[in-house]
Amino acid sequence: MLSLPAMAGQAIDPFAQLMETAFIGRLGPVELGSAGVSVMIFNNISKLFNIPLLSVATSFVAEDLAKNATKDTTSERGIQEENSTNGKPIGVVERKQLSSVSTALLLAIGIGIFEAVALSLGCGSFLNLMGITVDSPMRIPAERFLSLRAFGAPAVVVSLALQGIFRGFKDTKTPVFLSWFGQFISYIFISHTHVLS
Repeated sequence: MLSLPAMAGQAIDPFAQLMETAFIGRLGPVELGSAGVSVMIFNNISKLFNIPLLSVATSFVAEDLAKNATKDTTSERGIQEENSTNGKPIGVVERKQLSSVSTALLLAIGIGIFEAVALSLGCGSFLNLMGITVDSPMRIPAERFLSLRAFGAPAVVVSLALQGIFRGFKDTKTPVFLSWFGQFISYIFISHTHVLS
């Protein structure tokens, strides 16, 4: 029950890149090649940080929930033994604050900003590493694409951290629905923009 939505969630990113490639391909072969190189750089940088973040967020939240469940079980036994409600009505559920959620989100924001700065400032160096020289016709479109893509890095990282948080809560369906909805809105926006231009 948990794995099927998680697999569907993993299919969203390649689908989004395929959609991006289809629209960029209409601009011409140089732009398509530039976008391909830029996407590869973006993916390599983000996978370096994002995959561990997803795993860490999931395990932190799951561990936090397990600790709270243990505390709740222990306190419920104590309350039943003492037959006391400490002034609270019976049946009221106390809202739990999980520090792991805020920690994962803060970590994601920090990593996302770091990725955005690294991609923006280092786009020339990354392109040199990929063999795109300064005199290449792909250089300027690739720099533009990578610089623009860098602005989306924090959102990508936070989105991944949120997926990890939901997985920690044993909810893999919500991130899939939200991701597919976001891709659908993105598709409508891009196709509408393309028609207008």
